Amino acid sequence: MMTEQLDYWNVSRQDSMLEFGEYVIFCPLQFKPLQVAGQTWTTQKNSDQSVPDYNRFRSIIKRTEKAMKKILSTICGCIFSASLFSATASAGTYAGIHPLQSDRFSFAIAGYFPEIDGAVWGDHDLTNEGTEIDMQGDVGMDDSDTLPAFMARWRFFEKSILQFEYFDINSAGGKTIGKTIEWEDLEFQVGAKVNGNLEMGVLRAFYGYSFIKDDKKEFGAGIGLHHLDVDISFRGDALINDTPVLSAERGIDEWAILPNIGAYGNYAFSDKWIVTGRVDWISAAIDKYEGGLWNVEGAIQYQAFRNFGVGAAYRYVALDIEVDEDDGDWGADVDFSGPMIFFTANF
Repeated sequence: MMTEQLDYWNVSRQDSMLEFGEYVIFCPLQFKPLQVAGQTWTTQKNSDQSVPDYNRFRSIIKRTEKAMKKILSTICGCIFSASLFSATASAGTYAGIHPLQSDRFSFAIAGYFPEIDGAVWGDHDLTNEGTEIDMQGDVGMDDSDTLPAFMARWRFFEKSILQFEYFDINSAGGKTIGKTIEWEDLEFQVGAKVNGNLEMGVLRAFYGYSFIKDDKKEFGAGIGLHHLDVDISFRGDALINDTPVLSAERGIDEWAILPNIGAYGNYAFSDKWIVTGRVDWISAAIDKYEGGLWNVEGAIQYQAFRNFGVGAAYRYVALDIEVDEDDGDWGADVDFSGPMIFFTANF
């Protein structure tokens, strides 16, 4: 017999409140704990089925707030750096016929349109291995996304650069599954409707030194860090310890910092046109994390005005990560690639 929470509105007003910075959002979505087999599980439902899921809405607010904090921190750091050097910085400070090669500061905002493909798995404990879930094939999650990306670069010496970048990937969806799926302590049986959600924020910092640099070309290498914020969850009617539960949900919210090595280069055909490329790579085991990362990008840029440009790029990112937890392991193998359109400002 399926267990379902019926008293949806028996909560305080504070339980229906989402805080976002200085603002408070009242949401007519209610939830309360459900006791199953001596443990507390959370189910949620609302009086109007057209209203979005409470946890999904709260997740969006949470992720947006986190992303904005990272973006604002990066922008403020770049502005602070710019203010320190504003007295000596000028257009064309360094060698190079294109402003990307000669200017001290460069900023970009981009639209990124990746195709997404990935699989995840999560063990309930160290002895029970979870199912590898094809996010697009098994659960029907989105195989594409449209998202913003932000970039900043500081050339603080002729051959030394510091780069920052942030973007966020989201894949969500649901379908009636055709196989039994085990995710942590949940067992989704054949014929169940399962909804999945993957959100991954990537913050990249990179220091590079140019071994070759003249008026037209530049080639260098360096070291960097990728801060990964991964949120994976699945929801649907499931069994927990052989007890049926409606709309059961389990999720993983983890972050990791992965160091990497990288190489980059550019070539200017004129003061208007330049092509660029870079690659970041790591394969290592650090603390409880093990896996690898590829981040490859090629671009062409047109300098429409002295301090403003426009360009197009193609980016490929492949992430393979496994996390060893005390109460069970989990892992993700995610690839996303696609074109970008970007606008730059430099000085």
